[in-house]
Amino acid sequence: MSTVQLRGLRRTYGSVVALDHLDLNITSGEFVSLLGPSGCGKTTALRIVAGFDWPDSGDVLVDGHDVLGQPANKRDMGMVFQAYSLFPNMTAQQNVEFGLRIRKQHHEQRSKRARELLELVGLGSAMDRYPRQMSGGQQQRVALARSLAIEPKVLLLDEPLSALDAKVRVQLREEVRRIQLELGITTIYVTHDQEEALSISDRVAVMSAGRVEQLGTPAQIYSGPRTAFVANFVGTMNKIEGVVVSRQDRSVRCGPVTVIVADQSFSHAAGETVDLYIRPEDVRVTLLADGARPPAGSLEGRVTSLTFLGPVTRVGLQTALGTLLSDVSSAVALDLAADTPVAVELDSSSLRSLVSADSLQPVEAAADPNEPEPAGDTTPEVVPIYGAPMEPLAETPPPRPVSEPGWGEPLGDGAGGPQGPEPGEGSDEPSDSGDPSGLKAADPARPEVEGSSDSAPPAASR
Repeated sequence: MSTVQLRGLRRTYGSVVALDHLDLNITSGEFVSLLGPSGCGKTTALRIVAGFDWPDSGDVLVDGHDVLGQPANKRDMGMVFQAYSLFPNMTAQQNVEFGLRIRKQHHEQRSKRARELLELVGLGSAMDRYPRQMSGGQQQRVALARSLAIEPKVLLLDEPLSALDAKVRVQLREEVRRIQLELGITTIYVTHDQEEALSISDRVAVMSAGRVEQLGTPAQIYSGPRTAFVANFVGTMNKIEGVVVSRQDRSVRCGPVTVIVADQSFSHAAGETVDLYIRPEDVRVTLLADGARPPAGSLEGRVTSLTFLGPVTRVGLQTALGTLLSDVSSAVALDLAADTPVAVELDSSSLRSLVSADSLQPVEAAADPNEPEPAGDTTPEVVPIYGAPMEPLAETPPPRPVSEPGWGEPLGDGAGGPQGPEPGEGSDEPSDSGDPSGLKAADPARPEVEGSSDSAPPAASR
């Protein structure tokens, strides 16, 4: 288990600021989700931690040591991508073993480790299946097992469930959390799904425009948002405009009713216009008889819509304060219909005055770093180089090496499905033939001649 610290991370792509001095401390064994809309910088932050991108400034510390000078393969981190990224010519077990094979671990040890992890993710009976023979959820389980095989210090997950259907997504996110708790591994999870983040995280960092708007437990984020952006992005929120009557009493006049704001941080002066926020579940609805007036402290409203959500029904209301939403029990909602008169009461203890969303900077979508700069901007982007430099691409690709015995199926005419047992399966030693695939690598210095064989040179041309 390791600690992770992000200190002052800044990353720009041309004129777009993807990260704006991001600070985040993650304790050992903690599960932290980076939650936000597209373009907020959450994936950029994850890629910098993994070593796939580099900041313009700032530090990434793991157990107190700066890792920015290390290449990705030296950081001892496991990564699960949104795309499954499995090797199509390898079985589930071979995919899980791959990282251990690269680390020169003995065949018996890596095979045992792979079997244990596939059992852990519930795929003990699918070890010999190829990716095309598995569902999306099963493939992502294999990808998770592969990332855990090397026993990383930190587990990184970049929206791993977004390509799955709703039911499988719920099942798999619970599996991810169970495995994380069982192994006690420090985990950073990137998602734009608020329900996903709130259900499995120890803490959630809500991001906007490259900054952390709020960091806290799921309950703190949902029940105590600090900004209008967090309130509107996490869950559903009603916005009510009012005028402060008394700063000392924290009383606000909202249309025909006066409410007392329980938020102790309320500091608006009398006469100031403020925006109050309240969740739909804190707006109470009572059926009114024909001609009846709402009780004191309530206001009259009429039902405009009913949306069935299972145990609750979301009721749209037209009131003197504008349109409001209320979540009521579906059993109670059976007595409601369109244009039904109701009494609407606001739970004062849940009213909050937050920073206006209009004062926040707009979220810009992060530009593709591989795209050219706009024609009007001729200033070259200066990016510091961390870790080992990348080698330049060769003009011609090198000859394809012979595959290791027991890894992958022979490549043929594109037909799918393994054709019987693979040569050399279950052993790291080469087969007696010297080539497990039955084919020898072509000599790049010798041209191919139709009808030639390895045992005899090509016939001389006349």
